[in-house]
Amino acid sequence: MILKFIKKYLIPYGVALAILTVLGLLFLEHVALPFYVGYNDEIYLPDVRGEFLHAGKKTLNNKDFNVDIILVPYNENNQPGKIIKMFPRAFTKIKNNRRITLTVAGHEEDIATPDFKGLTLRNAKIKITKFNLKLDTILYEFNSEYDNNFVSFQIPRDGRIIKTGHKVTIGVSKGSPPNYYMVPDLRGKSLHTAKLLISNSGLRLGKIKYEYYPDFMINTVIEQSLTEGMSISFPSRIDLILSTDKEP
Repeated sequence: MILKFIKKYLIPYGVALAILTVLGLLFLEHVALPFYVGYNDEIYLPDVRGEFLHAGKKTLNNKDFNVDIILVPYNENNQPGKIIKMFPRAFTKIKNNRRITLTVAGHEEDIATPDFKGLTLRNAKIKITKFNLKLDTILYEFNSEYDNNFVSFQIPRDGRIIKTGHKVTIGVSKGSPPNYYMVPDLRGKSLHTAKLLISNSGLRLGKIKYEYYPDFMINTVIEQSLTEGMSISFPSRIDLILSTDKEP
């Protein structure tokens, strides 16, 4: 009776148990353990933005990350040598040995000022950007030596050694001088705007005086020496009276 019970129940149960044990071991070896090991290989990427390259790179190398570097041109808004971007993003959970790309702010460099004269305004802007310079001001003038919309002068002059990121002022020709010049209305304008209007009209800025006008913003044009709307036959100078908040 006992022998029959063993043959009928215990032996199949033992075989099933053995089979399940083998399957469990196989699952543990080929599925669970690799997953567990791979999971623990992932760590959070530290944030090294704002650090200097040497320090940020050392932090990543100590965690077995490889580093690629992208150096961007100098910009006055970024401190040279500091990390400004990183990819993947900081605090992302990633595996060891992954390559991390760091974008680093470049340093100022000495360059010879390019020659922009004779270029169209559009091409001059492209060239200014190409040489990592900045366009400061555009002034317009009548100039018979250059066609309309072509650069007729520049500050600083070409060939002068300057730093990358330096600001450049260019003059743009309006073609040959007209038969007469129209005086613009400058009253109520800021000094900066008045200078542009005078330049655009082909006239010239004359003497500047200041008078106490506390109700106006400082450097606001109160009076002008030539009447607005009048036409004159030569590029005369316009004297200005500007407001100041300082009592005489």
